[in-house]
Amino acid sequence: MEKEEPRFLVGSFERDFDSRLGLEPWQTGIFGFYKSGSATDILPMEKQELYLKDAFGLRTLHETGRLHLKAVPGVEHGQWLTSEKIFKSHVLPHLA
Repeated sequence: MEKEEPRFLVGSFERDFDSRLGLEPWQTGIFGFYKSGSATDILPMEKQELYLKDAFGLRTLHETGRLHLKAVPGVEHGQWLTSEKIFKSHVLPHLA
């Protein structure tokens, strides 16, 4: 039996920030973050230093097609862990 290559799934939600519901900015859930010195402009994952230096294999996973990023409108941060419907719809298909 051939060994399965590891995969990494990251989920986020698309909505305006509400600290009661999750991370700021929402793009943090898919490795985006504010540009240095800005509270509004977002630097995407591919331009982050951690990604460029491949500090923990994120770039390698992405470049080899084993990184699955998903931003789902209306999904609150905690729902990724607590909603069976969200799990079955957006996570389970990547585990099969």
